[in-house]
Amino acid sequence: MINSIIYGILASIFLVLITRTCVLLSKRFEKIGMGLAYGSLGVKLFFLGIFTVVIKGEIENSIVYATIILMSIIYCNAYTFLALTKK
Repeated sequence: MINSIIYGILASIFLVLITRTCVLLSKRFEKIGMGLAYGSLGVKLFFLGIFTVVIKGEIENSIVYATIILMSIIYCNAYTFLALTKK
């Protein structure tokens, strides 16, 4: 179970870093803000797919892993939405 928590937190950290980078870039380049949001979503989904396939044998409790990933996705989407709508 510890492996599931650690891998979930590692993936979540990467998702948050991509989101923060996307928001910083969208503030600098305001015309392509929504494109960056959708692009970062694609990068996050691609990373999560590859990361999960690579560590598939190491995950002991998939429910814990999926819950941590889901919480980070909800946080990232809410943060992106709020940051891009605030001016």
